[in-house]
Amino acid sequence: MQKTIAIIIPVHNSLEYTKKCLAGLEQLTAEAVSISAVADAWRFEVVVVDDGSDDGTADWIRVHHPAVHLCFGDGSLWWSGGINKGMKYALHELQAHYILWWNNDIHPANDYFDQLINLLQRGELSTVYGSKIYKSEPPGVIWSFGGFFHHRWGYSF
Repeated sequence: MQKTIAIIIPVHNSLEYTKKCLAGLEQLTAEAVSISAVADAWRFEVVVVDDGSDDGTADWIRVHHPAVHLCFGDGSLWWSGGINKGMKYALHELQAHYILWWNNDIHPANDYFDQLINLLQRGELSTVYGSKIYKSEPPGVIWSFGGFFHHRWGYSF
């Protein structure tokens, strides 16, 4: 059975960032599932929640990335509301097995999705993982270190 990883990206009037983000995601996720053993087991679905953008974001996505799922807000969702709306869509419409929160202004490591799939293959469904995030300026400074939490035992790292 193929497992779905839904990547939720809330956006508002940031088309230039969104263009770069979607191009990068398309390339990196395609590379991650190009390995024959992984290709049959995993797929990525991108869900962009456009919260009232008036910069042509939705139209541009429809033309250049027609496989991207679009959800809409009226400008009052903000980031957390966009994430909630996108997760609801991913779980109910796409039957996603995993949810990945994403910002349109980040640049992942080239092996990010390879590492993610390896982690998910070893982990439990009830575990929440977080990524290490470095600041771009100054380089090398950790902004967030991620972690995981197991709800049954209360174990976190």
